Amino acid sequence: MENREPGIVARARVRRRRLDMLQRLTRANFRGVVGEADDEWLIVELDYPVPAAVCRLLLFGTDVEVLDPPEAGEAISRMIAALAALYPAGG
Repeated sequence: MENREPGIVARARVRRRRLDMLQRLTRANFRGVVGEADDEWLIVELDYPVPAAVCRLLLFGTDVEVLDPPEAGEAISRMIAALAALYPAGG
């Protein structure tokens, strides 16, 4: 029997116009829409095995924002910093 960490449930906001694409591309992780932030944004939940796995959501650029748990947002910040270092502005 495999001994795995229980994983995390990430909460994120997604632009309504991108919800369909998010659902299709995260089918295995998508738990559902859990609320509305405003006319433009919905709140969704996704399951991931580890916090760093939420970095897959970077595919959506500024159309998805990870809200919690904090360690998921920190993983995104680390990945963005690493990408910025790899591709410096003007370089």
